[in-house]
Amino acid sequence: MSIHNLPSVQRLFELRRSSSASVPPAAAVAPFVEQALGSLFPQLSPTPALSPETLGTLVGQARETLLNLLAPAVAGRDRAVQICDSFVDALPVLHSTILEDALAILAGDPAAKSVDEVIVAYPGFYAIAVYRIAHWLLRQNVPTVPRMLTEHAHRITGVDIHPGATIGGSFVIDHGTGIVIGETTVIKDHVKIYQGVTLGALSVDKSMANEKRHPTIEQNVVIYANATILEYQGLAADMRAVVNTDGREAIANINQATAEARVAIASANRSITGLERPLGDFATSSLPQLS
Repeated sequence: MSIHNLPSVQRLFELRRSSSASVPPAAAVAPFVEQALGSLFPQLSPTPALSPETLGTLVGQARETLLNLLAPAVAGRDRAVQICDSFVDALPVLHSTILEDALAILAGDPAAKSVDEVIVAYPGFYAIAVYRIAHWLLRQNVPTVPRMLTEHAHRITGVDIHPGATIGGSFVIDHGTGIVIGETTVIKDHVKIYQGVTLGALSVDKSMANEKRHPTIEQNVVIYANATILEYQGLAADMRAVVNTDGREAIANINQATAEARVAIASANRSITGLERPLGDFATSSLPQLS
């Protein structure tokens, strides 16, 4: 008997047929990401774009692959084509925004020798760049595809950024492995986070799906390795959060001003939640200095 006539195969066929037919093709995710990033940055392009015509070929490939992704996911081919055309129009803005991230990484990392190195070799940059593209698509009300893009970057870099998060300009991820940024997180401009940081939620109740569940991080904040900031326990502007090597919590305002903060910081063996007191109460002499 041929395999396709086996009862188990016939049953599996019926089960598969009842599954959603609107799921975008997973095999198209990686090609789209590489084509889109190659269109944005010559450092990531398989062929140098020496002319507008050459660049047009690269952009056209990214557009067609995106159309292949969107066709099953959005209502009607016309809508998919409209989104693809808008994506092409948005490329200059995406380039400028992502380049600002790359320049911020370069400025804040003494080990980085050039912006080229950041673009081709830094996993944090890759995760941020893919997030920017995914977030743009999410704002066009595209289902599923944005999450597929950020999960692709997650598998490659170990950085898990939900495409629904709102992240300001000049965003820096240093090292990156183990970072989690939840769906309703808001991160303002000029924020830097290190490996192992979680910007998470205290509750995962499904009834809160449409509510803000994750923290807000104001501008000019640095969050050091393995810190956990939960729910509404955000960080005010110009702050640093660290866990010292001896496990003591330490919060400091960059300008040494006194302010109130609600902070949750965790290390591998200790967690502090709902911490609230004037920043002036914390010792700051042992905090790392900003780059």
